[in-house]
Order: sequence, then C-alpha cells, then structure tokens
Amino acid sequence: MKILFTTLLIVITTSLYSQNIEWETNLGGSGTDSATSIQQTADNGYIIAGYSWSNDGDISENNGDDDIWIVKLDGTGSLVWETNLGGSSWDEAYSIQQTIDGGFVVAGFSWSNNGDVSENNGGYDFWIVKLDDLGSLVWETNLGGSSWEVASSIQQTIDEGYIIAGYTTSNDGDVSENNGADDFWIVKLDVNGSLVWEKSLGGSGFDNATSIQQTADGGYIVAGASNSSNGDVGGNYGNYDYWIVKLDINGTLVWENNFGGSNEDWANYIQQTTDGGYIMVGWSKSSDFDVSGNNGRRDYWVVKLDSNGVLVWEKNLGGSYDDIASSIQQTFDGGYIIAGFTSSTDGDINENNGGDDYWIVKLSATGSLIFETNLGGSGNESARSIKQTNNGEYIVLGSSNSNNGDVGGNNGVKDYWVVKLEGTLGIEDNIASKISLSPNPTTNTITIANLSQEITKIELLDMQGRIVLSKNEVINNTINISHLQSANYLVKIYVGRTIFYKKVIKK
Repeated sequence: MKILFTTLLIVITTSLYSQNIEWETNLGGSGTDSATSIQQTADNGYIIAGYSWSNDGDISENNGDDDIWIVKLDGTGSLVWETNLGGSSWDEAYSIQQTIDGGFVVAGFSWSNNGDVSENNGGYDFWIVKLDDLGSLVWETNLGGSSWEVASSIQQTIDEGYIIAGYTTSNDGDVSENNGADDFWIVKLDVNGSLVWEKSLGGSGFDNATSIQQTADGGYIVAGASNSSNGDVGGNYGNYDYWIVKLDINGTLVWENNFGGSNEDWANYIQQTTDGGYIMVGWSKSSDFDVSGNNGRRDYWVVKLDSNGVLVWEKNLGGSYDDIASSIQQTFDGGYIIAGFTSSTDGDINENNGGDDYWIVKLSATGSLIFETNLGGSGNESARSIKQTNNGEYIVLGSSNSNNGDVGGNNGVKDYWVVKLEGTLGIEDNIASKISLSPNPTTNTITIANLSQEITKIELLDMQGRIVLSKNEVINNTINISHLQSANYLVKIYVGRTIFYKKVIKK
C-alpha cells in the first residue's frame, strides 16, 4: 500500500491530498491478456473490455488466436461474470460502455468470419458487439471495406444509437471514400446497429482517430493523430500532430485543428469539459511550436482547448525515458486525472518499481501538478483507462506481467490489472481537518461545526460535479437537505476567498 502526500495551493489554502490502494486484482490465464477500457456500472461495479489469447484461468474458452474478453466485476473487484467473443482469427476490443438498457456495447476489430462474427469484408473490420446485462450476445455487426479498419472508441448517443471512431484504409464496401493511407473513420449506428451514416476524414498521409465523444450541442469531438497537411487537415508541424475534429450531429465538419511540434505527437483521449471546451492527452516527443518542453523521449502531453478549438494551455510531464498517457477525465473539483505508464525514474516521477509502471497524475483546473503516483511491480505495467468513481475515488485499468510490489499475482504472460484507489475529494489542511459535518450520514439537516470563520456560501455537488443546492445565507451553519435523494454529496464551503470540501452521505 502506498500513501502519497503533496501540497496544493487553491486560492489561499495550503492543502493535503492522499492516495491509497483500496484493492487491486489481476485477471487472466496463462497467455497474454490485454485490458483496454473500463467503466463504472449502474450497480457500482465495473465493466472491462480487452482481448485474450488464454483459454484457462479466469477465461472460460477461446475461439482461436485472440478473442474479445469482457469482464464484469462487483464494487469490491470480485468477478461476477466473463465472456469471450470472436472467431478463429484475431478479434480485439478497445472501448466499452454501459448502455441505457443496462447492457453493454463494445467496439474493436475482427479478422474472423466465423464463430460469433457473422462476416468479414477483408482485413480487419470494425466489429461492434451489443451485450445484455449478463454478457449474452444481443447483436453484432462488422463494418469496413476490403482493406483495414480498426475501431478505437464508442459512445451511445442521445438518440440511443452509437457513434464510433477509428481508422480505415479502404475505399469500398461501407467506406465511401479514402483520402490516402489511413483516414479517420467516423460511423453512426442506430439503436439496433444499422448504419446511419459514415464519414472518412484526413489527407494523403496517415490519420488515425483514437477517441470520440458526443458534445453538448449534439455534435461530436474527435481526437487522434495525423501526419497529413492537405485534404481535411489544415496544417502539420512535422511528423504526427494531435489532430482534433469537430463535427455537427450529421457528421459535417465544423472545424479542425492540429497541435504539436516538429517531432511526433499522438493524442489518445479527448473529453468535453464543463466550460464547453476540451481536454486531451497523449504523448509528445517535441519541444517546439505548441509544445513548451520535453523531459526526454516521450512525455505525457496535456492540452486544454476552448469551445472553438483554440489552445488555452498545455503541459508536458515526465522524465528522461518514455512516459505515455492513455486516458484523462475531468474530476469533480474541476481538475484532471490522467493514467498511462512511465519507465522514467526522474523529472516529474518520484520512483519506479521496475520496468514500466502505471503512472497516475492529478492536475488542477489550470494544469498545475497536484499529485503523482506510480503503481506496479518489477515487471511491466501499462494503464489504459482511468475513471473517477461515484464516490470521488479512482478506478484504473491496464495490464501487468508482475507478481510483486503492488501487484498481488499473475496468471501467465500478461494479465488484466485493476486498481481501485482511495482518495480524498476535498481540501484537508490544518483548518479543514477540524471541520465536521453532523449528523453524517443524515436524513434531514447537516450542521457545519468547528469553523470559527463566517461561512459566506455553501454548495452541494452530486458525484457528477453538478450543483444540486446553493445557499448564500446559512443560518447557524445548518442547511436542510431532506428534499435531496439518497446519495453521496460533496459540500463546498466558502469562507471568504477560501474553499473547503467535505463529503456527506444523505440516507
């Protein structure tokens, strides 16, 4: 177990954050099992996607080569169910999401045309799989042309259909055109998996989409990498750049922008932020143009954009070796949590367990480093996905071949490795640590005690960071929350220009 302390200046308050491993579990068989995507589910468990070459251990069967392997865990990390999907060739999953009906949708690729895979157009196809809440196959569809298509990201849309991003090298079959080499390929499906529209975007070079999200206006934001400087791509600084594309709800290009330097820069994930802008992360080897510096080899590179795709700030993080970020999420406090891996032992990295470690980084809303911690053993660990959980903690997913250090075991070549981190949501300094809420849990009212200063405002936030209650006048430091539904809330306490946070449980 690790405990990490760091100081954070928020407004005028010196604060303390802590981070512990609550639990960790490895899953797999004697072969190679690579995890790619995790999401907390409605029952407070977790759904995981990836791919497996094993047919023993935690894996009930294998159809041939690697299969998509889906795992459902409960809230304590115990295995609820698992299922593998595929045919006799290669089938891999890169993205999973729980759907509004309680089931799951999975995106990746397939080279099979048997088993669970109904057909193949040639090479790899996008393979989209819909499961029910117990992991049984509801429907599946493959999309592509005679060449190669790989789906990297999927999300259910507001119309209950699906939006998918990846890349294509085809210009036939389901693919209407190709600009040259690889193109971003964006596909819209209806709720039953039927094709609604598709669009390829790019230039004469290589353009690879890695992440897509529906935006508040109903359109879509797409991130990836491009080394083109023509066609749909407005420019290039050299080698690969982050390439960001904004589409309207029908897939029409609204704007596009590239970011990077003269070396390689590759975006892995993008999310719309609460201010209507965007946060994205990946890695950079550059130290010029948009990239302010480089610590050595590849660094985490975090880029904040406004709603029009204009650069607001950027930050690179890392050491003298490779540091590759895969996932970012805005947190309830307005900052950002990032996961990936590092092989460095210097720079922004305080320690290394051996080989590659998970590297978890917390940034403030303006990109200042709040804390960092690495997790792993003497082998290699690579984190692919991180999410803040409903109670404000963090779940991290990736792969490991260690069986020591932070890693409790290993089934074979490489396992899925899931880590649940505890972490205080709020500010815990000398003043804040004395503040108490009573009663807690509560059914009706909460009173803030042990605070001598006058409270100027109180807000209650739900676990999605939304304000559910705001009071500018607080009588006797007491507020009534009897009308709110039973859940965990974050109490945001304003004392002049200083802000304190506390958690409360509403029964």
